[in-house]
Amino acid sequence: MTKTQRTILFFLPIQAAVLFFFYYLTTYWLIGLVLQVVLGVVMMHRLFPGGNRATAFAKAAQPSLLLVFMSLYSVLMTQLYGVGIPYFILLTIGIVVVYATSVYLTLQARPNIMFSSILALILTGLTTSFLTVAMAYWRLPGIIALPLMFITSVVVGLWWLLGLVKAGQKNMLQLAVIWGLLATEILWIYSHWIVVYQLPRLNLVVSQSSIILMAMAYSIGGIYYYRLSRRLTPQIILEYLSVSVIVCIVTLVFTRWVTSI
Repeated sequence: MTKTQRTILFFLPIQAAVLFFFYYLTTYWLIGLVLQVVLGVVMMHRLFPGGNRATAFAKAAQPSLLLVFMSLYSVLMTQLYGVGIPYFILLTIGIVVVYATSVYLTLQARPNIMFSSILALILTGLTTSFLTVAMAYWRLPGIIALPLMFITSVVVGLWWLLGLVKAGQKNMLQLAVIWGLLATEILWIYSHWIVVYQLPRLNLVVSQSSIILMAMAYSIGGIYYYRLSRRLTPQIILEYLSVSVIVCIVTLVFTRWVTSI
């Protein structure tokens, strides 16, 4: 890691914390979001100059998208529940830690697949929950929410695959696009029946669509991982598929269907 990369790596979490407090202490959170996106993209581009375009794009965009959606989700939860400064400080610390971890893993030549998978699941669930609640509470149009879901899912897929396969593999982008289409379809279906759960004793909500999509990502990702490592067996396929099936059945059976939050 070069001196420039170490400097940027040190600066990014500080920048995230400063802009994140800007969201809470002012009413101009949209300005903070724009600054966050611009600074994040510029800094991440400096970290990954040149090389394969898909690789550079995925590596630069994934941490930035993670930070943006964590910030937007927090702003939305603040508007819903009106949380105080102590809670917001703890939330900020958690966001900065997750963001810094994401940037650090992205800089590794061969990142730890377990941590990469966890971060990919976090971003998938976070994006889905935010967009689902935003469509209900902010009345975010589907024409905006669905493309955001597709782009984020493609980036997540590319970023996760980079930890498993060679950057030049031809079907890597195609696999990520297929996952993006699947995730967008799930969000579109659930945009007609929005169901959310409030976490006990926490001012946070999780959408049912995010739970199902995370279960699907876990199952599909697990099966693909074992296929690449040439250890895939019918028993492993059954175990991973059963996770998605059980989650879908449980969430659908015990759902009280409503038309609004």
